[in-house]
Amino acid sequence: MSKIGEGNFNKVFKLTMEDQSTVIARIPHPNAGPPRMTTASEVATMDFARSVLGIPVPKVLGYCVDAANLVGSEYILMEVAKGAQLSDVWDNMEIDDQAKVVDSVIEIEAKFLSISFARSGALFFAKDMPDCTPAEISGEVSEVAKEEVRSRFVLGPTVEREFWADERAQMNLDRGPWTSAGAYMEAIAYREISWHEKYATPKALSVPLSSSAAQKSPDAHIELLRKYLSIIAKILPTEEDLLLPTLWHRDLHRGNVFVHNDEVSSIIDWQSVWVGPRILRARTPQLVDYNGEIQTKLPENFKDLNPVEKTRVRENVRRSILLYIYETATAKRNPSLYRVMRCPYGKTLDQLLEFASDSWDGDILPLREVLIRIERDWNLIDTTSACPYHFSREEIAQHRRDGDGFNETAEFWENLEGRIHRTGYTSHQDFEDAVAYFAELRKVGLESLKGEERETFDLQTQWLLDHTHDDEPGGSIPSATRKTVASAV
Repeated sequence: MSKIGEGNFNKVFKLTMEDQSTVIARIPHPNAGPPRMTTASEVATMDFARSVLGIPVPKVLGYCVDAANLVGSEYILMEVAKGAQLSDVWDNMEIDDQAKVVDSVIEIEAKFLSISFARSGALFFAKDMPDCTPAEISGEVSEVAKEEVRSRFVLGPTVEREFWADERAQMNLDRGPWTSAGAYMEAIAYREISWHEKYATPKALSVPLSSSAAQKSPDAHIELLRKYLSIIAKILPTEEDLLLPTLWHRDLHRGNVFVHNDEVSSIIDWQSVWVGPRILRARTPQLVDYNGEIQTKLPENFKDLNPVEKTRVRENVRRSILLYIYETATAKRNPSLYRVMRCPYGKTLDQLLEFASDSWDGDILPLREVLIRIERDWNLIDTTSACPYHFSREEIAQHRRDGDGFNETAEFWENLEGRIHRTGYTSHQDFEDAVAYFAELRKVGLESLKGEERETFDLQTQWLLDHTHDDEPGGSIPSATRKTVASAV
């Protein structure tokens, strides 16, 4: 038994038998989602994708949703993913071969789009969640298959972690399944309003970075969430095919895709996959997503560039070409997905959902920023009525002043990019570097803060003493970050 991976939410092991056959064991962390339901949904979703949609997914050999077993944890046992992990071979592939992989991904997306559901929610086996609604599907599938799905699968409450985080797990919330995209979006706002009313209390920051007064005010968050609620009906598209509840894997990056002969041979990590409104779920896969300068050919002066610049330009061209191939083929083979990608307010909807879900533990400013932008551009959204809410000049001016502190926080995390995720996760190889960085940050904070603030900061950062000593040199903190920390405190 050997451990082959660990992320924010799971540990993965390889079990080698006496006859040298192998099995993958996946064990969820306590923060993976609601107990029992998270594992039950992942298993059912994998089976549905494999048996109904015909997507290459490792076969589940066994699972247990009850931690009261000899393992001491919920678990899933599955086949080893077939093929080579794309992250291991991608950089050594010719662009023509990479394009074949992209083409294979497009074919898999067509399978996702071939079937829609009557509701949005998490998929389960009927035997695991007998009180839930039978799964009703429509699309390119026979009546026999529809009946089989109806008898084997159900749609139940979402297992999205945001609906179960902290005290929300004990709250009486609308977790679906939902009959409309608007109902899902409203459920997010009402969930957060209810949580802010009962549980949001100002807290000291774990690092000495500035925070706006609004960030610490539950009423300020609730006010923005009510603004969010007032525009849902207007900002959602009216085209029926964009609203269809669709199963979608939003995490198709190189680590989750396996290939053989330049075709996708297996897709893993189905824990976060659920049935949701197409406009809110379907997106360009991370494999080809690119937001840089579009450059489909090398510049005339390419030979004169230095090696570093040549590498950067060559990478931009490669990514631009793959994105062009993906979008062109998607427009032809998956026009519904292409319409999602070209929806005028698709990105705004994405931002509303993301920022409304995490304004307290994240930051209130991004949510306010997108709402300000919506009011500013309202005439492009609805020409028949005024925006349901209004930000005064003083509120916008204060928002800009608050933004200065937000930019300092963003700079702090940019300096940590590649070493530490905002969730606190870091890889084994980056752990010592991360500890060294925060050790020096602790030193800067203790030298800058005074009184009660210093005592609080000292207590919150004492965990570092388990891994280093104050007299040991810390990691190198860029001067810009030193200035940011100093000005913040």
